[in-house]
Amino acid sequence: MGYLKIAEKRIEDEQNRLMSYIYKSTATALNRIVFNELLMVHQTELLDKKTGLMSFFEGMVGTRKKEAEADLGRLYNLYLNLTDQGIKPIADRMQNHIANEGNRFVNNARNNQQKGNASEREMTFIKSLLDLHTRFTG
Repeated sequence: MGYLKIAEKRIEDEQNRLMSYIYKSTATALNRIVFNELLMVHQTELLDKKTGLMSFFEGMVGTRKKEAEADLGRLYNLYLNLTDQGIKPIADRMQNHIANEGNRFVNNARNNQQKGNASEREMTFIKSLLDLHTRFTG
């Protein structure tokens, strides 16, 4: 996600300016303002837009996996500085995504009950759930 890279750079630039030009007593307040303006003001859009969090989750498979992992890490590290206010919406969306994927596998298994060999269906179902688990735990 391009915006996160830009925000990360701007925050780094502000940290450097803080050390060079600003009194240490104003650093906390200024940091809060910078993080709020660069991240919190845009959080819903960043998480919900087409190229946002869902694209990271979808990218956790295949050729985009390393890029998606880097973007998720960047998102986490940037919003971690904002306590629960920043991390909770990300965690909630991630939990919902994983639960929806798991429910999709359960529904597919139910819909395919009459198709093929029972042990093959069970193995496919279990493999799908394990793949989902592995995708998000490494």
